[in-house]
Amino acid sequence: MRTLFILLTTVILLTPNTKAQENVEISIQLITPEVLGQVNLDMQELVLWIKKTNETIESYFSDSKDDFDMMAIVNFNPKGNKEISLHFRAVKNVYDKGNKLLNMISEPPMPKTKISDYSMAIMAQVNEGGKEDNLFEPEVILPVERKLMAFEKMSLSEQYEDIQRMASQEIIPIIGHFLSDVDPQFAGVLALGELINSSDLLEKTSEEITSHNADFWRATMEMHQRNQLIPFTKVAVHMAKGEIDQAKNLMQILSFFSDDQSLPEAFNEEVVGKLDIYDRGLSAEINKGIALHDKGKYDEAVNIYEELLGRFNGSAWLNYELYLSKSAGFENTDELNDIWSKHKDNIYSNDPMYSTYAQANSKESGFEMWRRMELKELFGAREKLIDDLVEYADIALDLKNYDIAGQVYWMILSNIPPENYGDRDLLAYYLYCMSQLGHENILDNFKEESKEGIDDVAKEREEFKQNHFGYKTMKD
Repeated sequence: MRTLFILLTTVILLTPNTKAQENVEISIQLITPEVLGQVNLDMQELVLWIKKTNETIESYFSDSKDDFDMMAIVNFNPKGNKEISLHFRAVKNVYDKGNKLLNMISEPPMPKTKISDYSMAIMAQVNEGGKEDNLFEPEVILPVERKLMAFEKMSLSEQYEDIQRMASQEIIPIIGHFLSDVDPQFAGVLALGELINSSDLLEKTSEEITSHNADFWRATMEMHQRNQLIPFTKVAVHMAKGEIDQAKNLMQILSFFSDDQSLPEAFNEEVVGKLDIYDRGLSAEINKGIALHDKGKYDEAVNIYEELLGRFNGSAWLNYELYLSKSAGFENTDELNDIWSKHKDNIYSNDPMYSTYAQANSKESGFEMWRRMELKELFGAREKLIDDLVEYADIALDLKNYDIAGQVYWMILSNIPPENYGDRDLLAYYLYCMSQLGHENILDNFKEESKEGIDDVAKEREEFKQNHFGYKTMKD
């Protein structure tokens, strides 16, 4: 999608440039990826505003004899608030030129965005410009950085609510636009788009919207290579539901596959930044409970964890620490197993790939414990990335997390040449996951020869389990 860039370039070319203004050269740099431009902005209104702003800048600096660069950071937003900052790079101090110009640029009403913020930089080189090795002053703080700074000042409850608001009011509506604006041949994408745009979307569970929905998987297979819009839809749904661990985990996997100009990348910095800030804040609260636990004050620790769970959903670690404090002081194996059985579903429903398992008392649970521990060894070295991605999907499969396994297998087989992962038949593994999720209709889209390896998957994983250290060393 190059329409927005072409339009803005046209604006620059058509802006009158008199003889007196030839010392001012205007250019535009998009800060927000252009994938968000057309869905978010009225192009005619934007073009008129930029044309007038360019003329104002050119006229204002037309008589200047100084050599400098000016950068205007402009953030368009749904409320039409005037969010403009000016920055200069010069041989000598020319910053006093900015105050009057800022008022002049800010005078006309700014175009409003339809859904979320959109940012760009208007650059002006005056005469010979400033030295490229000099920094712009005052310091350039991009709009997304300002958002994250403001987010960091919020209370933990406000952060949790803002993540849900961002997903439900900004990301999901934009995703809905793109899912609905495709050729009719992409029936899965259109069907998913209809669901995403429905008014009762968030009354459904995340699973009903995504992994238990055959249209979600059909849409996944219909998207172009490196376009991770469909799994990003799942990230957004998890965020809107407050399922933070699952959103973070999937966003990390997406980062290995997303195209730089894709929608996931357009939101990546803000989404990842907010999730990380929130996670640090919640971790600080959990650590207060851990400090009490370490002093033997188990009941007080439990009170902290339960109070947090009353406000925040989506943390496997928080549920795990609650289990540890509730089980503290018990020594009887049966009692410990009983407490574990009451808590483990809450832990793994929040993060199916949580890397800790507390009570192994059988071959099956011993195998699960070790497979979860092996997750900690992944993604430490870039040269092992492909091997680690395959292993991550295999572990998800061994843990019967067919949703996660299916997503990662599909990302690998649709983006990475088979020779890079030992020519394994990952399509068979993906289709096996579809079968386990109950999506037999997905298998109908493939030729019989593509499905021949499905029956072997269960045998291969069972053989792997039988020979695994964690399984062999335990007794039932």
